[in-house]
Amino acid sequence: MILYFSGTGNSRYVAEALGHQLNDTVCSLAPYLREDTAPVFTSEQPFVIVAPIYAWRFPRKIEDLLRAATFEGSDRIYFVGTMGANSGSCDSFCETIAAEKDMEFRGFQGVRMPNNYVPGGHIPDVTEASRIVQTAVPIIQDIAVTIRNDDMLHKDDFTLFSDLMSKVVNAGFTRFPLKLSASDACIACGVCVDSCPLGNITLDGDKPHFGKNCMNCFSCVHRCTTAAIYVGKHSALGSQYVCIEYSAER
Repeated sequence: MILYFSGTGNSRYVAEALGHQLNDTVCSLAPYLREDTAPVFTSEQPFVIVAPIYAWRFPRKIEDLLRAATFEGSDRIYFVGTMGANSGSCDSFCETIAAEKDMEFRGFQGVRMPNNYVPGGHIPDVTEASRIVQTAVPIIQDIAVTIRNDDMLHKDDFTLFSDLMSKVVNAGFTRFPLKLSASDACIACGVCVDSCPLGNITLDGDKPHFGKNCMNCFSCVHRCTTAAIYVGKHSALGSQYVCIEYSAER
């Protein structure tokens, strides 16, 4: 079973590609983020977790969900992280989660995908994003072969001061999410409300209200129909990004 979380589609793309190549079920974790009950997942094939890396680690909400979940059938688990440049010590945290669940850790590997972090630099245009995704395709295929052959995945990227980044920097990133606001360009269409995986956005009159339960996935920012949502002082106007749909023909 391929379990994934995705804000702007990068991890969904990787998960669906792996699901196709491994002939395995693909399931989004997003619906479970709003539930109070712990999910139960059952698979005879190894579990594969695909999630984005935020500040050199899986989102804390996803880590917490995996810790709360029950995994039945297979006791083997792989982890794949979609990332902009590098993965920090994400692999160590994934291995810890596997140990806590009494599952066999079968490795971690990062896949570079287009950047969607609005305050953090360059957001690729459609042409560049497509090139980055196409570069990732053979890497995803290699991951599928590794899993099919029951081999270990291996992290192949390097992060300077990886423990510091994944612990101290990530703690600040998680504890102090960036403030979201809507400009006068907002038309109160409700797309941001529907796209938020945590139900953190409500429409208050003619403007969205952003709660305190944000995980910085920026799904709302990149899917806004008028590019009206700001991340702090940063606008995604002209540089919104949503990953292309996976196609077996690509």
